[in-house]
Amino acid sequence: MIDRFAAPVILFCLLAAPLQAAEVTLDGQTFTVPDGMTVERVAGPPLVDRPIHADFDEQGRLYVLDSSGSSANGPEQLKEKSHRIRQLTDTDNDGIFDKSTVFADKFMFPEGACWHDGSLYVAAPPEIWKLTDSDEDGIADRREVWFDGKTLTGCANDLHGPYLGPDGFLYWAKGAFAEQDHELINGDSLNTRAAHLFRRHPAGGPIGNIMTGGMDNPVEIVFTPGGERVFTTTFLEHPQEGKRDGLIHAVYGGVYGKDHGVLNGVPRTGTLMPALVHQGASAPCGLARLETAHLGKSYRNNIFSCSFNKHRVFRHQIGNDGGMLTSVNSDFLVSDSPDFHPTDVFEDADGSVLVINTGGWYKICCPTSQFYRPEILGAIYRVRKVGSHDVTDPRGKTIEWNSLPAQRLVPLLGDQRFAVRNKARKILGEMGANSVDSLRIALSETDDAQHRLQIVWALCQNQTDAARVAIHTALDDVNETVVHAALHSISLHLDKSAATEIRGRFLDFSNYNKRIAAECLGRIGSPMDVPMLLNTLTTNIDRMLEHSLIYAAIEIGDSDPIKTLVNSSNDATTRGALIALDQTPNGNLRPELAINAIQSNNVKMQETGWWLIANHPDWAAFLTNYFSQHVRDKQIEGKQRQQLLQRLTQYIDTPEILRLAGELLRTGDPSTQAFVLEAIGNTKLASVPDSIKDGVLRGLASTDPTALSLAIHAATAIRGDKLNDTLQVRLLAIYQDKTNPAEVRLAAFSAIPPTTRPLNADTLSDIRRFAEASQPLPLQSLTVDLLVTSPWPTAQWREIPQVIGTLGSIHLRRVVTTLAKTKEPQTALNTLSALAKAPAATTLNPEEVQQLFEPLGDEVFARTAPLIERIKAENQERIARIDQLLKNIETGDVTRGQKVFHSAKAACTACHRIAYLGGRVGPDLTRIGQIRTERDLLEAVLFPSASFVQSFEPVSIITADGQVYSGVIRDDNGHTIVLQVDAQKQIRLLHSEIEEQRSSPTSIMPAGLDKHLSDQQLIDLIKFLKASQ
Repeated sequence: MIDRFAAPVILFCLLAAPLQAAEVTLDGQTFTVPDGMTVERVAGPPLVDRPIHADFDEQGRLYVLDSSGSSANGPEQLKEKSHRIRQLTDTDNDGIFDKSTVFADKFMFPEGACWHDGSLYVAAPPEIWKLTDSDEDGIADRREVWFDGKTLTGCANDLHGPYLGPDGFLYWAKGAFAEQDHELINGDSLNTRAAHLFRRHPAGGPIGNIMTGGMDNPVEIVFTPGGERVFTTTFLEHPQEGKRDGLIHAVYGGVYGKDHGVLNGVPRTGTLMPALVHQGASAPCGLARLETAHLGKSYRNNIFSCSFNKHRVFRHQIGNDGGMLTSVNSDFLVSDSPDFHPTDVFEDADGSVLVINTGGWYKICCPTSQFYRPEILGAIYRVRKVGSHDVTDPRGKTIEWNSLPAQRLVPLLGDQRFAVRNKARKILGEMGANSVDSLRIALSETDDAQHRLQIVWALCQNQTDAARVAIHTALDDVNETVVHAALHSISLHLDKSAATEIRGRFLDFSNYNKRIAAECLGRIGSPMDVPMLLNTLTTNIDRMLEHSLIYAAIEIGDSDPIKTLVNSSNDATTRGALIALDQTPNGNLRPELAINAIQSNNVKMQETGWWLIANHPDWAAFLTNYFSQHVRDKQIEGKQRQQLLQRLTQYIDTPEILRLAGELLRTGDPSTQAFVLEAIGNTKLASVPDSIKDGVLRGLASTDPTALSLAIHAATAIRGDKLNDTLQVRLLAIYQDKTNPAEVRLAAFSAIPPTTRPLNADTLSDIRRFAEASQPLPLQSLTVDLLVTSPWPTAQWREIPQVIGTLGSIHLRRVVTTLAKTKEPQTALNTLSALAKAPAATTLNPEEVQQLFEPLGDEVFARTAPLIERIKAENQERIARIDQLLKNIETGDVTRGQKVFHSAKAACTACHRIAYLGGRVGPDLTRIGQIRTERDLLEAVLFPSASFVQSFEPVSIITADGQVYSGVIRDDNGHTIVLQVDAQKQIRLLHSEIEEQRSSPTSIMPAGLDKHLSDQQLIDLIKFLKASQ
């Protein structure tokens, strides 16, 4: 039994005027909570060590997912099955759990718990399990697979849930990007790699798809009183400007970020759907909606979300603006401990709030510390309002549930105890026809809107036709939320009998209810509804209502009524009709409609036109007049000019646009020529007409450095496997002219096809000095790229190791890997000799060194032993150095650290971005100080390969021709992979070219930054990063 814990120390302070807050010191940390509230620990070791998620049963027993502390990847955890589920009991009813029983052991990593109808449902990827204790001994004796997703990825984020909705269905989240196949409730089949929210009746059967997204890791789902769904997720956007994770209002058929290949082919209603709340790199997880007002009247129906990385629980006061939910956000509970990682929050039957801190063990794909720390255990805390929560029989244990007829159960739907309401709702739903009359009568006679709301949900859970008809009366309810719930029920059950009822009331519904009514008509309506739906669109409509109106027209599936609206006098209706027609199967949208749209004076219409053209790249053939006019227009400047460049780049490989580009290159206008050359240089052309080659050649004769650079990049884009001889001669001349800047010379040399470059001792002697760490980073990258991609003669391969001693750590791994892959023994020996003397050699991964050189023979492999020992020894020194640096962290200076971050020596901005400055190769570091301690940041800098942030995991790819590439996948559309191999270089690989793809143990962020920075510079850098909040 755990001890009774020391009483918390409570202080009061000001959070931010005029809000007051209380401080509670407990378990070596200080919690900040709203004024008048307190925090107490209700469970911890040895009852439960590393709690993850939990749910109560009807008796008040708490079922807690308890981690073993394993942070292995998903497939390894499936083999281990080292986790367990505990049943915690408060035997003396003092609010603190004092008994623990292992309810189920030998579990795969569990990621969600839901108690329903006598069983515990637990997501343990790839499955959702149903666990039942049939003999009430506290141990599950029946284990059944309730759902099998059949996929498990390394991060094990394939599955979270399930969560019980007020409609009686179980909901869960699919994450990761593994391919799944499902049969849907509407009869369709779904093949998908995207993220989804799914639902299914507990009795089984096909599933329903709520939303589709490009996010990595949707986690928990909650429901508003009227049935709208809100969920937490990571990576809803590509990390930038402090955005990454957050909360999403999930509407039916919505397509959400981030935008990448997994969303290809999914019907859309325009741009991606917006987030409800942006939280930066918060790693939001657990979610709860409060059903009571025991914390205060303003707390009823608030949503709480856990922020794993920010060590707090957020409060979200939910409202709506038209069809969109809104949120006013604030802190509810904040810990000052970096080891406080909340993963779940939920309301107890007395209205107090329980918060789970999982401890320090978790680092799979979303690390806070780079090192495995299972010894930092978790706990469960209760937040309550002082003097509140005095509720008699909060779970209704004294009620004779089994003997109550429907007419006596219906009043319990209006009970102030939410656990009682919810149980009554479930029983009435299960009673079928025997409860419908009592519910229908109460719905018409009860004055309490909250009571009527629960009646609607009870009817929703009732599977009879009579219940479907009874719900129709709620469509005329004076309460907006009651109507909303009724519409959700109609949509869920595909209740076609309600179509006439909804159609007749549609225009009178509020915008909030109009959104869900449109959803209903899309699922149960007919072509006659399309004009009403699309004519409801207005210029200032909110995105959620706009989506549901357009999506309903798409789902109805008849293009004829949509075609009648593409020339509407209402621009919003025209836009909606164009989108719906494009996304409706066999809609046959004509390309001239999209071309007309991009030339509209209405900005939104223009955006829609470009969106349509992006869906039909072959329509670019109709853009010649547009580009001919706009590229020559000198009045188009700034952002508009840049946008025009992006669009020309996107479509320049179209034969018609390519011919136009050739004509524009002959105009003799320098600015027009430069513009077209830049567009050519930004792509890789499949075929190159002579007019383009001639234009590039003219550009290569320019004396203007900028124009010359643009022409060189264009020459690189058009080179293919064989370059025009005249172009090649000109490029070689530019390279050999040593009066040209080094970056121009090397770029020209790089534009020459590798097999025709003059690769000899003189060339190597000339270029290798530009790879030195003292050179500007772009010049280093260009030189290294030449060194590793050129087919050097053996004599030169043996000389290239001489550059190793002068290389920075950012390029060392790529050079060493290439030299080892030559499989030439002397080259390998020369490489190892150079590494023996190179200070940066200890930044290499010892396992990778072994894998590279072991196949090259005993003599070569024997030479790796001293290097590997040296690397391991220095890694130990780095660990000790972290402690020493932390002792002096207060000597750091933010201003000096900012200079270090932007310096060529640190090269941080080559990959990372803060605010609007820097690269996009690695994670965005805007506000990184909110979620990382100084120790975390030092560990990440000194040991970048210790763990990887989700979406930045490195891979190693072997192509069919034997080439090996290591990097981070930036996009994968199912046909082509975009691989970031270093700070400057991306490559594109067709799936058909790939023979093998596997995880790599080594980050593309090089280790060894400490080799280039002094202790004070490291401290200053960490101070700057910590200040980025």
